[in-house]
Amino acid sequence: MKGKVTIFLESENSEQSKIISDKFEDIIKIPIDTLTNLYDNLHFIINDEKVISQLQDFRYRTLAIYWTHTNTILTSLKLILNGNTNEAMMLMRNGIEGFAVCLQISLDEKKYNSFISDPVKYDSPKAISEAKKYNSMIGKSYGLLNNYTHTSNIHLFPNLFSKGFFVGSGYSDEDSVYIKQSLIIISYCIESCYSLFEFSYYDIIQNHIYWKLDLDNNQMVFTNSNNEKMLFKYLNEVLDFYKEKNK
Repeated sequence: MKGKVTIFLESENSEQSKIISDKFEDIIKIPIDTLTNLYDNLHFIINDEKVISQLQDFRYRTLAIYWTHTNTILTSLKLILNGNTNEAMMLMRNGIEGFAVCLQISLDEKKYNSFISDPVKYDSPKAISEAKKYNSMIGKSYGLLNNYTHTSNIHLFPNLFSKGFFVGSGYSDEDSVYIKQSLIIISYCIESCYSLFEFSYYDIIQNHIYWKLDLDNNQMVFTNSNNEKMLFKYLNEVLDFYKEKNK
């Protein structure tokens, strides 16, 4: 799946997209690898007849919704690579909410039936509250992304601090730190989404990243991944830049 993920991100690339991809290659590799794992696992479950035969119908159907929202967050990443940082964050918020709902309905058939019978009335924000019990970053990320969805001072960026106002999207060297910051936020969100999916289908997925089964206490234990540690390192670089700039 990695090839297909990369092809999608590189298709119909603008000039600034190629510049951004080259400049932040090390960071971009993290969400690409995570999304590849996500698609690989989805594809495996959906196409393995033995797995399907043992899977409850509501859990199988939830995979289709997971796949839809995986496409959503992949598109969010593509938007950032094109220079559309604010638009990417808005779309990412939708993706996180989708993954939170999927977590709920994949674990509880009654909630699945409630969602399918009337998705408009289904309490998606409540799903976020439930999901953050599994990974606290879900709540923090969702709250942060609200600042992009609702008009705020964040929308001064990048136009006010770039070389002119871009039509549609654009990139200048002045945007470098802001693009880096946005990539880190999106990457954190993708990691958090993957952790929810992994919990949903822990019994089927073979390679676990975020969750371990504590046999002594018979409970699932959340663990931070190496990807998160790398993203934290990049985030500190951004924070150091702002500190230096504001001296």
